[in-house]
Amino acid sequence: MNKRVSIVMKYYGYVYIWFDTKRKRYLIGSHHGKLEDGYKTSTGGIHVRNIFKYRPYTMKFKVLEFNTISNDRNYTLKLEQKWLDLRPNISTNNRYYNKTNLAGGGFDREIQLRRVRDGTHHFLGGIIQRKSSQERVSNGTHPFLNRKNARKKALKRIRNGTHHFLRSNFNKRPFKFYKNNILLQIFTSKVEAVNNGWPPGLIDKIKKHNIYVAKRGSYSSTLQKYNKGDIFKLTSL
Repeated sequence: MNKRVSIVMKYYGYVYIWFDTKRKRYLIGSHHGKLEDGYKTSTGGIHVRNIFKYRPYTMKFKVLEFNTISNDRNYTLKLEQKWLDLRPNISTNNRYYNKTNLAGGGFDREIQLRRVRDGTHHFLGGIIQRKSSQERVSNGTHPFLNRKNARKKALKRIRNGTHHFLRSNFNKRPFKFYKNNILLQIFTSKVEAVNNGWPPGLIDKIKKHNIYVAKRGSYSSTLQKYNKGDIFKLTSL
């Protein structure tokens, strides 16, 4: 690496290129930081990570451009994008490990939101899906933007009777609820169980399998606590 650069020149980040001498393939990326940070790359996925893990000696490094202008990560990404744009088909070019033409790997939240809004995100493939998703993004109801509020909104729909699972007769009937063969409570309905902090998905699994062993625990502050391996059972009344 060009480690002496930091002594003679002030910079905030850089665009780099790695060359795999074994596979004869390249990888372009950027890092907002110093050469001495020990940063390798986050581009190329697990395959590239394994190369650095098992045969790092085959990877050769070169700085393409330093960010000497702004201590802003977005400016470093802008420089990376400039170099990526010189190779418009880099994501499909077998000579490169890059999986996308977007700087920063395309995983930056702002980049993701921009792709959602302009209709180029991969999950907007269908016309109907795209229109629906864009509407939900614009009014702030898309789960991609509201994960923290999903449970709160679901509980609100339960209380006002509009949640989809209320159409089932099972969800309106009382049942005994057991954990590890101990009767926890008798609920008048699935709605009451959910209002008491039990995940509706867990109730559905217990109903489906009759006896259900939890594959993972729940440690959320808004849910009932249980551990992996706990045995659940319910009996209808």
